[in-house]
Parts: sequence; C-alpha cells; structure tokens
Amino acid sequence: MSDDCEAYEELISAEIDGELRSDEQRRLRQHLDSCDACLAFATSVGAMSVQKPPRFERNRWLRAALFATGVALLVDHVPDVLQPVAGADVHVARHQAAFVVGLAVVFAYVAWRPDRAYGLLPVTLALGAVLVIAVVLDVVAGNTRLALEQGHLLELFGLTLAGWLGWEVGPGRTRRARSRRVESNGGLTGL
Repeated sequence: MSDDCEAYEELISAEIDGELRSDEQRRLRQHLDSCDACLAFATSVGAMSVQKPPRFERNRWLRAALFATGVALLVDHVPDVLQPVAGADVHVARHQAAFVVGLAVVFAYVAWRPDRAYGLLPVTLALGAVLVIAVVLDVVAGNTRLALEQGHLLELFGLTLAGWLGWEVGPGRTRRARSRRVESNGGLTGL
C-alpha cells in the first residue's frame, strides 16, 4: 500500500456515491491497475469489480461526429441569433436560431461527457419525432418543398447521434455487464 492509498480510498468512496468526474475515474482505474491493496478494498466495499466499468473509447467516432455536428450547427446559427435573416419575422427567426444553438451546445457537451447521453434519450426521441412530423405536415400541406427542409438534416443527424450514444452508454448496457461482474465476484455487487 502506497502513501497515496488513503486519498484513493476517498476516491473509491466517492465512486460508490457516483460523485467522480471522468478524469478522477480514469485516475482511480489507473491506480487500481497497479495497487492490489486498493483493488481489494474497492472490491470489498462494492465500489469496483475486478472487471473495470466500460470506457467510452469504443464510441470515439460517434462522439467526434456528434461534436462536429454541434460545431457545424453553432457556426451556422449563431449569426442568426445575432442578426436574423432579412425578410423573416425577426422574433421567430431569433428564437428558432437560439433553440438550435442550445441544441448544438448540448451535442458538444454530450460528445465531451458521454456518460450524460442516456439522460437525453427521451429528449432526442421527442425532438426527432416532432421535427419529422412537422416537416411532413408542412410538405403535405404545401407550405414548403422537401428540398427547402434539408437544413433540418444536420439537426436530425445530431439527434440521431445523441440518441445512439445514449443507447450505447445507458443502464441497459451496463446492467448486463453488472450481472456478469456480480457473478465473477461471487455475488458482490459493483458499479
């Protein structure tokens, strides 16, 4: 046991409470890889198992695509917030652009913190469905042509990526992994 182990025991306790940031989790995992005493402590209190929690490297391309989508939406819509397109209802145009800018920030944040993506699943499903329904209604009613609605494709693409990432990191995925860890630890629960 090293001199740092007392600090790592506090991190293990924080992991149990779900209070660790991703950089602290990474640091703790690295320490547990090299310190049998802390790994035994973590296992005994149920904070960790011998099999470490899944990391997000597997979804790196998905995160990069989501981040790029967020940046593209920001570049495209921030000017519209500051100075809406001439001829459009300024209030409506500014609100629509502000909404898309907010959505872009959410995409960039979730790309940075994929552990938050699962909480967005209901929002991405609802926004994606409403967006598609609104476009279909407008095209069928003759209010617009489908070709003019292609501006929403990037938003729909980002919603799809965020939903996909949320599905990948959600508790449904970790529940199966957790049950395998419990079995491998002789019934000891772990994160």
